[in-house]
Amino acid sequence: ALLRNPTAASLPRDTLYWHLPHYHHSTPASSLRRGDWKLIEFFEDSALELYDLAADPADKNNLAAREPGRMQELATLFAKWNALNPPLDPAHRAKEGPE
Repeated sequence: ALLRNPTAASLPRDTLYWHLPHYHHSTPASSLRRGDWKLIEFFEDSALELYDLAADPADKNNLAAREPGRMQELATLFAKWNALNPPLDPAHRAKEGPE
């Protein structure tokens, strides 16, 4: 219902999570969206990127350095959520071969 008519339906949560724990076209990562904010964590180097989707829907301006408080708030939520996911196996890339 939410995808068919977003103005008439609502989602019963304020944060959405995505988990891409494998190599395909890029490094494994997870992301979350809370309101207009999106946080991405890259598993190989634990890098974090933060985006304001209302102002930047194409993820062009990483605001992690300019919004440290918001980044830490979302990173804390992420840490709790990621604890439920299996850890990255760095040897797995070698098993898959080149893209």
